[in-house]
Amino acid sequence: MFDFFKSAPSMSLDDVKEAIEEKEPLIFLDVRTLEEYAKGHIANSIHVPVDDISKKITSAIPEKNKKVVVYCLSGSRSMFAVQEMMKMGYTQVFTLTSGLLGWRAQQHPLTIE
Repeated sequence: MFDFFKSAPSMSLDDVKEAIEEKEPLIFLDVRTLEEYAKGHIANSIHVPVDDISKKITSAIPEKNKKVVVYCLSGSRSMFAVQEMMKMGYTQVFTLTSGLLGWRAQQHPLTIE
């Protein structure tokens, strides 16, 4: 399932913070399980579990040229999701380096909806 020998474009936490501060339009995509998502996620994230990317991503994010930051807990599932999305024609899709572990370590907020 995961191809660790291929890399995927990524954004560091600093890159994401800078983009948010500059009000750059970003879409956050959480690819964790529903149970993980329910425990806390980045505000306004779209949730599509990694196993459903190929079936559900085009309805969740139909615009393939929007900037999408994909995250999971550590970065491995998001890397796979980014690779799949690129195969499907998404042009500005990035994995969040260090995932939610890094996000939490820098004390960025999570939300529960």
